[in-house]
Amino acid sequence: MPRLRLNPFRALARVWPSRDDWQRHGRDYLLCALSGVAGWFIFPEFSFAELAWAALVPYLMALYRLEGGSLARGTMLFGIIWFYGNLWWLNTLFVFNPFIPFGVALLAVVCASYLLLFAFPAAWCLRHCHPALAVPALAALWTGVEHLRSFTEMAFPWNLLGHSQVVPRMMAIVQIADLGGVAAISFLIVLTNASLARLATALGNRHRAPGSDGIPGALAGLVVVAGILTATNIYGTAAMLRWSGRVGTPDGLRVSVVQPNTSQMDKWTIYAPETSPERRLAMETDMLRTMFDLMRAAAAERPALIVLPEAVIVSPWFVYDRELHRVLEDFARTNGTDILLGADNREPWETYSARLQRGLRVLRAGDQPTSRPLPEMRLVLDERGETVPLEASPRMAVFASAWQVKADGGLQPFVYDKVQLVPFGEQAPILGHIPYFQDKIMMVGSFQAGTEQTVFETSATRYGVMICFESTFARLSANLSRAGAQLLCVITNDAWYDPRYLIERGGFAGLVMRMPLLRQLAASGPPQHYLHSILRAVETRLPVVRSANTGISAIIGPAGDVHHRTPWAEKRVITDTVDVTPHPSTVYVVFGEWFAHACLALAGAYWLWRLTARLAARFRRSRISALAA
Repeated sequence: MPRLRLNPFRALARVWPSRDDWQRHGRDYLLCALSGVAGWFIFPEFSFAELAWAALVPYLMALYRLEGGSLARGTMLFGIIWFYGNLWWLNTLFVFNPFIPFGVALLAVVCASYLLLFAFPAAWCLRHCHPALAVPALAALWTGVEHLRSFTEMAFPWNLLGHSQVVPRMMAIVQIADLGGVAAISFLIVLTNASLARLATALGNRHRAPGSDGIPGALAGLVVVAGILTATNIYGTAAMLRWSGRVGTPDGLRVSVVQPNTSQMDKWTIYAPETSPERRLAMETDMLRTMFDLMRAAAAERPALIVLPEAVIVSPWFVYDRELHRVLEDFARTNGTDILLGADNREPWETYSARLQRGLRVLRAGDQPTSRPLPEMRLVLDERGETVPLEASPRMAVFASAWQVKADGGLQPFVYDKVQLVPFGEQAPILGHIPYFQDKIMMVGSFQAGTEQTVFETSATRYGVMICFESTFARLSANLSRAGAQLLCVITNDAWYDPRYLIERGGFAGLVMRMPLLRQLAASGPPQHYLHSILRAVETRLPVVRSANTGISAIIGPAGDVHHRTPWAEKRVITDTVDVTPHPSTVYVVFGEWFAHACLALAGAYWLWRLTARLAARFRRSRISALAA
């Protein structure tokens, strides 16, 4: 039996282009790299949204000539550059985990690999389809493959192409999200890029180019695209006129958003094993004091609801802390306001397993959330002499959760446990099954996913909550809208992604973070996260309030109009009245990701056809061999 030999240098040689390949496609590889770099500037912090409408042109021009291994190499070059620049901000976590730079590079490779599912059918369409069909086919293929990043435990729908348009000057285009979600915006952007690439290819060749019907045909295609964009702008302008002005109205729900600006370095110190019990208690007390000072400032505005950020209570034992529960209940009752806050939740593993077997529960309009009794606290001393709860179950499920304290009912017995966890942040897909790898090597939190979305109620208004990373999943906000939510609350803690931690630390990492271009890329994480909340408002036509620990907090109207936005790294309280009048559901809420699924079906049809053709060819060869024998 032949011995299997793995030669990494030979594998690398196959990935790296040969000299002949460089001579034939060197210019095409440069075009791919140019598109990748252009992708850095279309999202925050730069937000050159207009550039997105031409950023893919160099790459799509290269697709006319690349094929086989060259096509794969060019696509991966484009994708890795594109995603690594847009994910550079994750390197700010290096101060907490030294393996982060490797993880960021790996994540860029994984995201880029999705583009291979686009590149091959797109190149085939350019060579074999009529140009009038090839251009919209490219737009549909890109949109469908982009949507794939929203699935599985490793889902990461970050910086989809349509997200680049969430800036004030492009909000008319963004309004079509209430029809087809962000996928509809991405489709229009790629449609324009493909039309421009078709024209540029025709101009470059000065004759009929492969997959092109010449300059007149390319110009005619651009005229059609211009007509589509004009119609989209007309629709968007009308939608903005209809849905703007829903914040600051005399009647509605008065909401206060608290931004406590607690340093993540302080929270990290509290969790550190070398921190003494006395210092931990002092730091937790100081954070609670800051929280209550800001809550008192918010209560002076007479809101019906005060919204606090994710993990505003740093203690992992909040579920047991009856004294803190009592203080919160007294505050709510005295000030006549409900409170929404983020804190960890715990549950015996046996109870969680029973719920998990029933699968994710999708709420319907009028449904009440499931109530679960809070566990009783039994205190013991641990090996360090600290008082901690003695858990009745040997194993507990831990959740990142949202809790509600009502003025007339105290701490509610139902809690929203986060259902969409951060891959390699709150869980470790696949690798989490390796003993000690998750907590000792990756230093990743071990949270469990919730089994149902929850709709809370305050002052006769139903509202839903999305915690941090969940705000990037449009289907979660659509679920809440279908369940009768009249308001969406996003609570998050983006304090992790502050480049100042590394800059103040100094050394080589601090020097890198101070470089002008890299400094802006490093600060882009929170604003990139923030723009998802604006899209969730447009898709559902619901007002959104966003409470972020260090920013960006905001109150957003259903047209995506931002009425209040806090600066980064400041203690702030913002208050306003939002219109929560029920209205008919949008097309997106009713039909979900129908547009993205239709685009994905086109990509799936191509790959199914290729697989069928390959199997049929193999079957014919085997039949011929059998007859010859």
